[in-house]
Amino acid sequence: MAGLETGFPWSHNVSKLRKVHHQDGALAGYSMWCPGCKGKHFIHTYDPTGDYDTWHFNGDVKNPTFSPSLLCHRIEHLPRCHSFIKNGKWQFLNDCDHELKGQIVDMVEIPAGE
Repeated sequence: MAGLETGFPWSHNVSKLRKVHHQDGALAGYSMWCPGCKGKHFIHTYDPTGDYDTWHFNGDVKNPTFSPSLLCHRIEHLPRCHSFIKNGKWQFLNDCDHELKGQIVDMVEIPAGE
């Protein structure tokens, strides 16, 4: 993603989220572990260039809510994933390609080494 340091440098863990910064140090957004895809998803919350859509974040790192919904299209090894993140829970919509479609599950910590 343009404007982000190569390899998404995770600055530090923040509960179930990891902050991701632009090269200039400004917060770009957050990454979190998706238990349906078994991989990380990234949500832009700030983009001064206007190159990316951004999501609203409620600021609660223990029970985060992002809006609107997050849609990740099938890429490489990850399935299509369409969800809401509300009050620290994933609400997976029925158009997901993974086994958690149609379910609501708690957010989990990002696994060590990811």
